[in-house]
Amino acid sequence: MGNMMVDLSEWVDTTTGDVLRNLRHQDEIALLEEVHRQGVENLLGTELLHHPNPRALLFGRGLHIKLSEEINYRTTKVYPGVSPERLREKLDDWGETSNFPEENHSTNTREMPIEYRYVVLGEFRPSTATNRIGAIWLYPKAMASCEYRTNSDFETVFWATLAHELFHAFHYYHLKLDGKVKRWSSGRKKDRELVMESLAAFFEYSFLFYMPNGYRVKNYIDNKWASLDVDGWPYSGALGIEHSRNDRLFATLFEMSFRDWKTAADIIRTGYYLCSPEIARELEAWFR
Repeated sequence: MGNMMVDLSEWVDTTTGDVLRNLRHQDEIALLEEVHRQGVENLLGTELLHHPNPRALLFGRGLHIKLSEEINYRTTKVYPGVSPERLREKLDDWGETSNFPEENHSTNTREMPIEYRYVVLGEFRPSTATNRIGAIWLYPKAMASCEYRTNSDFETVFWATLAHELFHAFHYYHLKLDGKVKRWSSGRKKDRELVMESLAAFFEYSFLFYMPNGYRVKNYIDNKWASLDVDGWPYSGALGIEHSRNDRLFATLFEMSFRDWKTAADIIRTGYYLCSPEIARELEAWFR
């Protein structure tokens, strides 16, 4: 496992992120096949599949990949994460002001939230049509200049982003196969998004094992999850899955999403906070 077999430079300038030409159907299939081969078949196996054909997603009608030169920024209010103080120092560099009076907070507190600004690298837009899955939108121009990119090469960022969004498509498609597509937008939004994004982020993180420079990005992602609290940055929930001693936790959470967003979200939150030495130490007596 190692180098991806598809040459991205056919469609994208891997230095600037400019889109050179639109993807044709065979190009979309080539990209999907590669992530499916490295990720779905090797990482997920058959235990998560809700269809007898392990390649059903590839041949499901109406899954497309679109490239766009758009650069979209979003903001979220987020608290410092469970990392040791040395990792929280990075929060000071983001420079966004809080609505809380500074004098009411010590320098060692996690009470003061910030407005965290980030760029969108990709997104999955599901389709409600019976015979369609949806579209994966990728933003290579944003990828070329994002903080993620400074830790690795363009190709690694591209494939990791595609893996993340393809997992969302995988998740949505299997809910659809089970006749539970309404669950994609039902239940408490905060719980649902936490489960969806934690699972996709963990899949993306695991997918990096197959990338030549993936280890550099893995370190960056690990630190980011630890620095941004799961309440406000749902991707950070993957930290608890990664650190769990339960090898089946990812599969368990995936299956739980078909019936119970709340419990799955609570498991993820608990796992995330137990990654904090401070929190784990205070709760240690409960687990003796």
